[in-house]
Amino acid sequence: MDIDVVVIGSGISALKALYVAKLYNRNALAVDVHGGDGGYIQLLDGEDAVAKAPLFIDLDEADFLHSLGIDVKCYEVKHSVLKSGNYVLKTVGFIDIDVQMNWFIRWLNSNKLCFDVELFTKLKKSYEFPTYRPIHSVANIRKIDVEKKILALSTGTIIKYSKIVYTWPLELLPQNLYPNSIKNIIEQFLNQLELKYVSLYIYTTLAKSIEPKENLITIYTHATKASKIHTAIALHLHNKKIMYTATSYTKQHPLIPGIREKIVSELKKHRITNSIDALKKHYTNITYGLLNKINENILKELEQLLENHDIILFGRIAQWREKT
Repeated sequence: MDIDVVVIGSGISALKALYVAKLYNRNALAVDVHGGDGGYIQLLDGEDAVAKAPLFIDLDEADFLHSLGIDVKCYEVKHSVLKSGNYVLKTVGFIDIDVQMNWFIRWLNSNKLCFDVELFTKLKKSYEFPTYRPIHSVANIRKIDVEKKILALSTGTIIKYSKIVYTWPLELLPQNLYPNSIKNIIEQFLNQLELKYVSLYIYTTLAKSIEPKENLITIYTHATKASKIHTAIALHLHNKKIMYTATSYTKQHPLIPGIREKIVSELKKHRITNSIDALKKHYTNITYGLLNKINENILKELEQLLENHDIILFGRIAQWREKT
């Protein structure tokens, strides 16, 4: 199979890469190991649409989406403190790390935030992709031969490509590269970059609203070690209430056994929500939740090396740059 552009991934960055390829009349194919598309904002299955993790948008970004014909609902932001303390340190898992962007602090410092549970679907429609099927083919990557420009998939498909747009995590890039001489060079660059991150465990619930607060996002914060959760975010859509509850973890401080039950218990203790009333519940691991600051000069050298081999890094976790 001959393909001009192979896009590795199925989230927002992959969607944009496919759109750009289409604009230039390039034959493009996206592949990802996951069945559903949308990345972190993939819709959960079921009758009521809800994204598995929060993606809040500020007013400037909402204006950009409006220019694409996408209307998003904007909310006033209310902060409710469950327990005061060093909230910033708790969001980074109580480790010494200098993150590029702490999204929780950014959201707390906003007077208004915008949100749309079906944002990815609307982006697909705006870019003129079918909304009834994923943007990608489901397959894992077995091998990328950068000299022969051949990509082998777990399905047995062999693709002869012109360019690869890589949107998966940067640290995973070398594992499928061939020959080893190229792979070793990429690994040396990654060692120099010293990539570090804070992971997030998100508990998402959808419940019926008893007292809907249509124009309000409430952000609850707990800043001590007495509780595992550090942030719970509640918003209402029509007669439904969406709650995103977050706890951070790292390689140094992994998730404790029974974390699901612990989160549910803490939410009941603080009288934020009751899981018994939930119409839908979901647990999501966001491995690359908060990214550390790295040496931009080394990263640019790596990007140039990869581009010389027709591999383009694109997106937040591939370029290791926080993007709005």
